[in-house]
Amino acid sequence: MPKSYIILGGGISGLSLAWQLQKDSDAKVTLVEQAPRLGGWIETLHKNGFLFDRGPRSCRSRGSGLATLQLIEELGLEAEVIPASPAARRRYLYLDKRLQAMPNSLPGLLFSPVTNGLFKALWQDIRTRGGPGRDESVADFAERRMGRAFAERFFDPLVTGIFAGDMHKLSLRACFPFLAEWEEQHGGIVRALFKKKKRPSDLSPFIQQMLKTSIFSFRNGMETLPQRLAERLNVDILLGEAVEALHADRGSVRLSSGRTLDADHIFSTLPAHSLQKLLPFSATLNQIPYASTAVVNLGYRKRILKKEGFGYLIPSSEREQVLGVVFDSSAFPQQGTDETRLTVMLGDSRIPDFGAWSKEKFLSIAQEALMRHLGIDQTPDLAEIKIAPRAIPQYLVGHLDRLRTMEQEARRYPKLTLLGSSFYGVSVNDCIARSSHLL
Repeated sequence: MPKSYIILGGGISGLSLAWQLQKDSDAKVTLVEQAPRLGGWIETLHKNGFLFDRGPRSCRSRGSGLATLQLIEELGLEAEVIPASPAARRRYLYLDKRLQAMPNSLPGLLFSPVTNGLFKALWQDIRTRGGPGRDESVADFAERRMGRAFAERFFDPLVTGIFAGDMHKLSLRACFPFLAEWEEQHGGIVRALFKKKKRPSDLSPFIQQMLKTSIFSFRNGMETLPQRLAERLNVDILLGEAVEALHADRGSVRLSSGRTLDADHIFSTLPAHSLQKLLPFSATLNQIPYASTAVVNLGYRKRILKKEGFGYLIPSSEREQVLGVVFDSSAFPQQGTDETRLTVMLGDSRIPDFGAWSKEKFLSIAQEALMRHLGIDQTPDLAEIKIAPRAIPQYLVGHLDRLRTMEQEARRYPKLTLLGSSFYGVSVNDCIARSSHLL
């Protein structure tokens, strides 16, 4: 007898899961999404001749990126994939009130002021043995292995760029599990870097080629991926339907329209803050906070960047309200012509009254930062601001323990499976990999 499934949430987790489920030709799948569109935080803006990604703007090729590349092949999207330009290898930090290039050569490592103290940090990592045997913050790990100065200069902006959060609060094992594995299996970061990595031998020519580049996007923006999934899915898709009640014990969902759906199994990709209203173990779900962000996209009809590269991040020690800036037109010039596209990122981790700010305020701060950091004082030909409340889950120290508690509580409901960025990884790659390997 055919099995029936309900998927709650039409972001990349729900869409990629639906793609896997429909491989069973007998399966009946219904996907429910509260918004009037699919894709979740993945959104590409095409306006006045400019292309801007308003959420995730690229994917890494390695690690969990393998699942994304395999999905791209299944969807026949290889021709739409674009690697980052060679210029994107150049990355910067805004440090000591000026833009400084991250070195990408041995002479640069030796003489760059950015990496001052690097060899001392590496030597400390080599000398440091073992770990605490428990979860710790990203900051505690970095300071223990490489010193406080290195942690504040490099780990702090890394955490900012991925999670828009605080490295002193976020869990190492949940946010960067590979670093914990490196310490446990190889004795530290330096030793792990010298270990030869094994690569699967049965990779397609497309994937082998993509592994030569660090990051990639799509010619028409990241929304290409959820759009193609939506086109190729042969499932029932209900848009504009919120979940009013979830009866996980009997596999039943009541929607805002009053309609009730029943299924053999329910997969929820909803964020934890939405699920806590629907499930009895809300106390555990309530312990997952979120970071809110604002994305300011600025377009200029001429090239005005004095420095090319991927962009720059700003350590917390600089006391800036801006988290970082992406040089979109430099990283992915294939998405435009003779123009400059910039994305300025802001977050509530550095703006205490974030929720009270208007779009005009975010735009003003972004333009003022660009003038100080990059010397850009021209009025943009296009300015778009997107405020994303509760956009990025924050995996605080102890997240994996809370996750195990949640999973134990969820076992009382064999017809329910939880997944999504609230729990198992915040990146597009993480969401796709979890959905792809769940079945």
